[in-house]
Amino acid sequence: LLPAFERIEAAHVGPAIEALVRESRDVLRAIEADSSARDWNQVVAPLAEAKDRLSRAWSPVSHLHAVADTDAIRAAYNESLGLLSEHATELAQSSALYGKFRALADHADFASLPIPRKAVIDHALRDFELAGVSLNASDKARFKVITAELARQSSRFSENVLDASKAWSLHITNEERLSGIPATVKSIAAESAREESLQGWLLNLDFPCYFGVMSHAEDRELRREMHRAYSCRASDQGPHAGKWDNSDTMARILALRHEQAQLLGKANYAELSLARKMADEPAQVVDFLNSLAGQAKPAAQREMAELRDFARKHLGLEDVQAPDIAFCAERLRRHKFDVSQEELRPYFPVPRVLLGLFAIVRQLFGITLSVRDAAVQTWHQDVLFIDLWDESGAL
Repeated sequence: LLPAFERIEAAHVGPAIEALVRESRDVLRAIEADSSARDWNQVVAPLAEAKDRLSRAWSPVSHLHAVADTDAIRAAYNESLGLLSEHATELAQSSALYGKFRALADHADFASLPIPRKAVIDHALRDFELAGVSLNASDKARFKVITAELARQSSRFSENVLDASKAWSLHITNEERLSGIPATVKSIAAESAREESLQGWLLNLDFPCYFGVMSHAEDRELRREMHRAYSCRASDQGPHAGKWDNSDTMARILALRHEQAQLLGKANYAELSLARKMADEPAQVVDFLNSLAGQAKPAAQREMAELRDFARKHLGLEDVQAPDIAFCAERLRRHKFDVSQEELRPYFPVPRVLLGLFAIVRQLFGITLSVRDAAVQTWHQDVLFIDLWDESGAL
């Protein structure tokens, strides 16, 4: 079943998640208590089904929190986040469950399992260890507290950035300040102003507006103002300095991650993070990044020198600063190729781009995509609902 976004209310979230967590705990207890549960269908499958039911309820809530946040949704999300974090740690720290997965991996039939099933078991064993299943009772309890706190701090970080972004706007009544800005961006700004019962234009930090101003606005002071507002979101600097400051939140996240890593016997969080990734140790990542930087930097320096030279000769800018780079790059593109990104826009309307994307996906993967015309519940009126069909015509 598809999420019924229109019928999801904040008041539904807590009771639904509590019920599904209880259900998942019942499944866990049953598996732990059943001494005969020792194969895929008795251990892995019922646990995966319980997790899937929980995920199907939580995913729409998490999505709404990210793209259509309200005070009520935010409160419900954060209230349930702690319960979910606690339950996830409870599952991952279950010694009895770990023992059953260990037995599956050690069984003689393990080698004959399909590759995906072997991967599920291997990854589960790794995740048990990374959740502290082998720790003593005291360290397990501390690890659980840290995990819950990290979830809260991460949510707070995202919310601060969102709130700081939404809080900033710049009301423009003199159209000369918008010189150079494309009509599409000005139209968005005018609509934003009308929504607030204002005359003129209202600029904000939504990326289409921000990027349009930074790439095209001839008013250098306007570019500087927007760049500072965007760069200083949720910090101790900028127009809302300190109001949604993430400085303490970041410090707390780093401290908790370090403590968590050390509980697991890792030197630092980088080692813990890489346990689920391709690189074996932090030095490999640093060496790779240094190598990449060494190869990229000369080209970047040449491009920056060209940009500064162009800005000095054609734009009268002797000192190119960060707020000038997108604007100068756009003007340089026009100068060299007689084309701008904005001039390309009419040739790539959304319907045409989607048709091209659909054709490429079908050619590469044999999958047919089609926009569903029938009414379907989404979280916003502009959302397109797209069906995917395989080569046999199955949805």
